[in-house]
Amino acid sequence: MSLITIDIFRHAQSESNAGLPTAHPVTVCLTPLGEQQARELAASFNANTPPQSITVTAYHRTGATAAPTLERFPAAEYRVCGAHEFTYLDVTKYDGLTRADRRPAVKAYWEQMDPDAVHGTGAESFNQMVQRIRTTLAAFADLPSGYHVAVNHGFTMQVMWVLLTRPDLKGRALMQAVRACQDQQPVPNVGRLRLVSERLGELRIASDWKQASWKARAMCA
Repeated sequence: MSLITIDIFRHAQSESNAGLPTAHPVTVCLTPLGEQQARELAASFNANTPPQSITVTAYHRTGATAAPTLERFPAAEYRVCGAHEFTYLDVTKYDGLTRADRRPAVKAYWEQMDPDAVHGTGAESFNQMVQRIRTTLAAFADLPSGYHVAVNHGFTMQVMWVLLTRPDLKGRALMQAVRACQDQQPVPNVGRLRLVSERLGELRIASDWKQASWKARAMCA
């Protein structure tokens, strides 16, 4: 095993993913299918290589996805990181709407392509979000030696992927690269990004969601 191995999974299917109306981004729940996916994910891990820690975000759907895994491995350290989903629309204007309802505003935001733009209550800029992700990656790189699991969000996993594969990009160029990744390489529910660190403080991508079926992604003994 590498010095540090971190399997980052996208949360299981949420109400938003299923096209249902949602309220605040923090409180979006899993669908019945998502709950089943979470149980199957927990069952897929090799008991001979239990996770030393399980990291979620403050958003309900990541904690709900991780819950069956935490139940199976109660000795794992429970951690909450700041790499939660990117909210760039005013949350007070889209309460009770679906993804389809929000699509025109989403399109307008990305056409603006301004990494410093903040669009209202509860929103943040692209650059502010990137700093959160950088902080989380640095924390991952400092985890103890061994195997770790995290449950995160599709978009923020794509940001991690771009930051690790194109560390030269900043600002608008980084935003454009993330948008291209979002369009061309969507992360399926429970898709995985595996990071390893063989030198203290340095992370690299070992594999990603494009390379394997999630049900075959558990750690080998």
